[in-house]
Amino acid sequence: MGIKKITDVKLNVKPVFSQLIHRHAYEGPCRLGGPDMLTREFDEHSAASKYESFCTDMKTNLPDCVNVLEPVYAEFYDDFIIPDAPIEEIIAQDSNVDFYLFDGFFQQLFAKEVARRTKKPVGIIGMMAGPDGSAYLRAMGQEAYPFIDRSDLEYTLKLLQVRKAIASTHVLLVNKNQAIADSETSNLTHLEEIKNRLGMRTRYANLEDVLESFEEFEEELTPESERIAKELAEGADAIHMDCEKYTPKDVRFYLTVKKLLEKHDCNAFTIPCPEVCATRYLNNNKFLFCLTHSLLKEDGIPSSCAVDMNAMLCISLLTSLTNKAPHMGNVHPFAKDTFEKSVKSSQSNPKALRIVDDILDMDNIVMMFHAVPTRNMHGLDKQDPYEIRNFTHSGFGTTIRYDYNRDRNETLTMIRFDPLAKKVHLVKSKLIAGAGLDTVGCSTGFFFQVKNVKDFFKKQGYVGHHYTWVFGDYTEEIKDLMEMLDIEVMES
Repeated sequence: MGIKKITDVKLNVKPVFSQLIHRHAYEGPCRLGGPDMLTREFDEHSAASKYESFCTDMKTNLPDCVNVLEPVYAEFYDDFIIPDAPIEEIIAQDSNVDFYLFDGFFQQLFAKEVARRTKKPVGIIGMMAGPDGSAYLRAMGQEAYPFIDRSDLEYTLKLLQVRKAIASTHVLLVNKNQAIADSETSNLTHLEEIKNRLGMRTRYANLEDVLESFEEFEEELTPESERIAKELAEGADAIHMDCEKYTPKDVRFYLTVKKLLEKHDCNAFTIPCPEVCATRYLNNNKFLFCLTHSLLKEDGIPSSCAVDMNAMLCISLLTSLTNKAPHMGNVHPFAKDTFEKSVKSSQSNPKALRIVDDILDMDNIVMMFHAVPTRNMHGLDKQDPYEIRNFTHSGFGTTIRYDYNRDRNETLTMIRFDPLAKKVHLVKSKLIAGAGLDTVGCSTGFFFQVKNVKDFFKKQGYVGHHYTWVFGDYTEEIKDLMEMLDIEVMES
């Protein structure tokens, strides 16, 4: 059956075209025309032609994120009574509909009734009908959208599809001793409430069972693991480890996870880091999880380090919004008056990031580091150049390394939620310099510049330290999406 990826999620849209049919020929304050234009036959012929054009438009011109359901034609007469029959036809397959889209004449009247009956979001095309209908429905607590133009319609459909993708995220959470690891205290604290409000679900798996599967599938998965490891090595710009010795085992864990995701009907993955490290299993078996996280994200499967369900929510959002493989990492802001001193001596600053000297005179600098870059950070259909390096000093633990100096001055969008997912810190920044390419550990990363580093740190105090980011400016999309989700935005 395969993994139901969030990148394959589409918004099911039910188009509806409504038309007013005049039963008699007459003119008045709301109707003008020559004799031929005032007949019932003219209305019916005009409606048929418009409906045909509407159907063609809906089926051929809506964005790829949409699955267009069969359109419905709905008519009513000049007594302005909305009959039940067309409403019942419109909502006949309501369980398969995500969004009702109305166009035509007095289409807001049908939108009003469909929204009342189904409680589903509706969109109303038309510069007068749209605001007229949405104003009423929003006042009644219903979700309704008018559109100023076609691009606004497509933009709204995309955000609704992202919301559905988030709600379709089903996380396989590997736990040890408890559901959420203590090592990530700014994690999401109420996963059941998150499921009820945002839709993201969690299924738990015991660490011992996962590691047992890793061993159980060794014979089955080793040939494929060796093939993928060879491809990774052949595609790298440089290799700084013994890939033939170590990488197949890292890849085998990735393939094991994919089998478990399919088995448990999940499409996202997370596993503890410090807690598993302390078992010495990884050291004894000479593999790590870093490559798994990178490769899963390249597959369009959200995967977060350290059972960070906060980062998981961010990765799901950014993957579906941007069609890119996001990176997550630790952030460390620097106050200007202590910048040079702290960048060279801070205990939480990886050694590799000390070597970047050309940023020491800059203000408002923050660093980001983590060993889970991907080869698709500019797009799931675009492969970036990369290197391969061991994570540990002893040589095991395959990681993807990326030289962020290739992207100096590029715009970044990064986010992290507060532990209740009621607030989000939204950051637009500029990448200043890469660092850590030539070192082991979690030290690969970059420095970025924000508007005001003290404001950044103040807001970081509400959300924690693992931020998730993508290349490009998606701040407006995220702000509008957060309005849909009723989540407060803190900008930096």
